[in-house]
Amino acid sequence: MRQRRIYLGFKICKICNEEYFTLNNKRDHCGKRNCENEYKIKYKKINNDIHYNNNYINNCLVCGKTIKTHIKNKHYCSDECYNLRYENKCIICGKLFRTNIKQKLCCSDNCYNFKYEKICLFCNKKFNTNSHNKQCCSEECRNNYNKLKYENKKLQKNSQTEIDISEKLEDIRLIFNNRPINTWFTSGFNKSLKQKILNRDDNKCYICGKETNLHVHHIIPRVHGGPHIPENLITLCSGCHRSVESGNIELAVKNCVKRALNNYN
Repeated sequence: MRQRRIYLGFKICKICNEEYFTLNNKRDHCGKRNCENEYKIKYKKINNDIHYNNNYINNCLVCGKTIKTHIKNKHYCSDECYNLRYENKCIICGKLFRTNIKQKLCCSDNCYNFKYEKICLFCNKKFNTNSHNKQCCSEECRNNYNKLKYENKKLQKNSQTEIDISEKLEDIRLIFNNRPINTWFTSGFNKSLKQKILNRDDNKCYICGKETNLHVHHIIPRVHGGPHIPENLITLCSGCHRSVESGNIELAVKNCVKRALNNYN
């Protein structure tokens, strides 16, 4: 019954040994004035001596003073020393400085304003700045650089238009009596020449031996001055023709060899 009463809130006073009811589990006396005073004299002083005695002697990590404290892991003598607990090295001037921020890289505002060292894109001079995206040392250099950039863009556009016009001129067809005439065939590369090359190569692809979808290919391209003569023409299937004119030699050899093995097997 006694255990049950203690669980419900009944306790025994440590001074007068009388039973009392309480909702505070930390209180160990009945609450009378005499018992309360005697409890303070008897138990509270002992607890203070145990918990609040300066049993530990530490050295401050910042100023080096000796600290007498009841806390075992106390390493700073004051709040000022605690705010200077980290020792970092300045990126700009190389000085050692103390701070309460672990990742602080600069010792002062002057050093922070010269955090990044860069080269100007216009005059190629070295300059320091606090902005990661700044590319010119002054406004004059920036304006001159933007002008050059704009002029270069104009030149690139003009060169592209010239290339487009030259490409279009190759596709222009002559018109006679309101009928377009293909200059490709009038230049000598016609159906009779194609048939002659196909008959010479037995109507087969020269690489893989395929007999369908045959094309006549220029060994030296027509763009580079390749003539329409039988020595410069060869019969290829559509697949080999596509891979040969891709411009990638390794891929062309790989695809043509694979196609030849499949056809001969």
